[in-house]
Amino acid sequence: MTDIEPNTTVGEKRVADRARTQTSQFEDVTSHDCTLAAGSASFRAGQFVQICWRGEACGEAIVRWVEDDKAGLEFTHPMPDVFVSHARTSNHDLSIRDPSQQKPAGLGLDIRGAASVEYGFIAALIAVAAFSAIAGLGDANQDNWDKLSDDVSTAVSKSR
Repeated sequence: MTDIEPNTTVGEKRVADRARTQTSQFEDVTSHDCTLAAGSASFRAGQFVQICWRGEACGEAIVRWVEDDKAGLEFTHPMPDVFVSHARTSNHDLSIRDPSQQKPAGLGLDIRGAASVEYGFIAALIAVAAFSAIAGLGDANQDNWDKLSDDVSTAVSKSR
């Protein structure tokens, strides 16, 4: 059996882990996965991370393993070839964030969220209108029955 040499570092990157920035290195970058070294101890297996390149979100990855000072990430979607080639050959700032730490966008900024709130208000309005109509109809019917009862009582007493 032959010994396999460990991967060599292919580029030094800056990794932003939540609020702090740390230096890290990519090893063995492919379009489907990568290995981060030097400063990867803060990752947790199963953690979802967002990878940003040139200030824009490029993709997401799942931390599959953490060992000593290295972490193995599997991209949820294949990374673009331009990202892979750039990550292999040059140093640049690359931020990796935990999406669960980000401030959620307001419902008004999300079309689906705004539509959900709108439909909820409409359903509540319909329910209030239906309840009011039924309650009002019940009161009106009670008044009619009371009047009818009084009229019948009056008619019976006059007939005696």
